[in-house]
Amino acid sequence: MKRSNSNTALRFLMFITVLLSSNLPLIATPDSTKVFSFTEYMSWVEAHHPVMNRANIITEQAQNFLLQARGNFDPQIQGDFNQKDYDDKTYYRIGQGGLYIPAWFGADVTVNYRYSEGQQLNPENFVPNPGIMEFGISLPLSPSLWMDKRRAALKNAKLYVQSAEWQQQNLTNQLYLESALDYWNWALQYQRLKVVSEALSIAERQYNLVKDGVLAGDRATIDTLEAGLLLQQVKIDLAQVQMEFENARFQLAVHLWLEGNIPLEISDSLVPEEILIPNDYWGLTENDTFLANHPMINTLLIDKEMFQVDQQLYKASLFPKIKLKYQMLSGLQPVDFNFETGSNGLQNNHALGVGVSIPIFWASERANLNQAKLKIRDTDLKIALKKAELTSKYKQLSNQTKTFNEQITMLTSNVAGFRTMVGAEEILLREGESSLFRINVRVNKLLEAELKLADLHFKRQKAYVYWYVTSGKGF
Repeated sequence: MKRSNSNTALRFLMFITVLLSSNLPLIATPDSTKVFSFTEYMSWVEAHHPVMNRANIITEQAQNFLLQARGNFDPQIQGDFNQKDYDDKTYYRIGQGGLYIPAWFGADVTVNYRYSEGQQLNPENFVPNPGIMEFGISLPLSPSLWMDKRRAALKNAKLYVQSAEWQQQNLTNQLYLESALDYWNWALQYQRLKVVSEALSIAERQYNLVKDGVLAGDRATIDTLEAGLLLQQVKIDLAQVQMEFENARFQLAVHLWLEGNIPLEISDSLVPEEILIPNDYWGLTENDTFLANHPMINTLLIDKEMFQVDQQLYKASLFPKIKLKYQMLSGLQPVDFNFETGSNGLQNNHALGVGVSIPIFWASERANLNQAKLKIRDTDLKIALKKAELTSKYKQLSNQTKTFNEQITMLTSNVAGFRTMVGAEEILLREGESSLFRINVRVNKLLEAELKLADLHFKRQKAYVYWYVTSGKGF
């Protein structure tokens, strides 16, 4: 849907208001320009871009998973009541209630009260009045004592919280890469616009000089046509460069937002910082240990740890499942304790139970364990491959920046030389000792060298951005 003019004006006014309140020198008067520096731009992106909020959601989701896993260890209050009445006769009335506590080491602890009465009460459900207290523990006597599903879920949830932090950094680093590249492309197109605008000024001076020479009778009329055609060609080139600059500005606006997910538009009076001026935003030097804190590598390492937790769980499932249950029973009457013999009424009041479960073929358990091992091996291969890729790319980008710096030094000297030659040729043309052909050759050489120099500066900044992100850094 096409945006209305009123909405556009509203967003622009909000942009101006926020920029003024943040003390950023980004708003210009109609007859002046203000520099929107790279540092200010990236700070704005970091503070307001929706992707930064999405990155925070990743961490919040991980915290919720951890909370959910911890819920498996929450104590529970349990209870139920059953009663049957028929033909004016109470068959039974049975009730129980208590506390269930899952312990972290795999045991389950219960504290329970039971009550029962009735004319047709099942003897198994009989308890003396006014009821009985049960203190029980259920303890696994197999490898489940060291690992079970709820402890595996808790460990993996804690690991996922760590993984979410690295995933968050991965996401914001990608935003940093895209935002920085779009800024320096905007700066490149602005520099190209300046170069072609300067070429237009030279072409206009040539045309006026030739026209004056024709009027004075010093030049042939055909020279005016040639100078006019060259001037027209430069105007065509300028229109193309102007379009590319505006498109770069529109692309840059994709990364600029206000609170409330309101997109912004960049004023025509805002310009990027000079791409030809050397800067060192990143402070990059070759570092062989950059992989130690790299989010991509650490995300894979945590994935491996999670698979190792699964492996421990599946190994425990290969053993017979043996569970011991013990309940100490106590009536609600005072306990009769004999101090002479040390006996009491609780000595023979208990319930014991043992549960055993042994799969015959262990097919599911063995398959799960093999799957966990395969995932660990696959992750090891991913880690090795990713380390090799990042190391190679890191070295390539480092080498590129060195080469671009050398080329920029040499080409800057060439541009200065071409500019001197154009100035000298203009003087000769004014004195009638040169020709349009010769000066146009000089101007084209200068124009080509200046555009190439701008491209080299952009390639260097691009290499620095990629190098910075490849080293695992971002906002």
